[in-house]
Amino acid sequence: MAEVSTADGLSTRIAERDASALGELYDALAPGLMGLLLRILGERSEAEQVLDEVFLQLWDKPPAARSDHTSVTARLVVMAHASAVERLRTRRASASDGAPHPNGHLPRASAAWLPRPEDIAALDERRELLKRIMKQISGAQRQALELAVFEGYTEVELAEKLGEPLGKVKSELRAAMRFLRHRVRAVLGTWSTSI
Repeated sequence: MAEVSTADGLSTRIAERDASALGELYDALAPGLMGLLLRILGERSEAEQVLDEVFLQLWDKPPAARSDHTSVTARLVVMAHASAVERLRTRRASASDGAPHPNGHLPRASAAWLPRPEDIAALDERRELLKRIMKQISGAQRQALELAVFEGYTEVELAEKLGEPLGKVKSELRAAMRFLRHRVRAVLGTWSTSI
């Protein structure tokens, strides 16, 4: 939990226009964010551009003190993911017909579902259990979830890509998310949960 608290402390200093705090936060969080961006984009130069953009956005519009206790780490992950997925969708649209997909934009991030700092710390400490949870998701559900999260496919695009009816794709995604929510709650609840 110390890393998350430090990140939020640095965020406060960034709001006060402390450039060294931005550098410290970048040093602490950039490696993890870069891993996510590389997984999504597959190109280092593009991932580096998105990473820089995310931290510039944080500098330009630092989060004000929030009463919902949403961590800066969670916000940066959401910002990085949304930017990377938007780039993927733009890349796909220009490769196909140049017109953006009508459902091409991610919904705006709602602070209500972002994890609290203590949730992030607890999940980070239980990383191995989380890996086992992901392996338990059925192949079709895991494939749909990974394509949606890491490649930014919409449900309609997933149905086309997988050659499955839209209703089945939606059902697979809902089932995977229900399973994850249930199991993550169990992991957060105890160290020794039988996964």
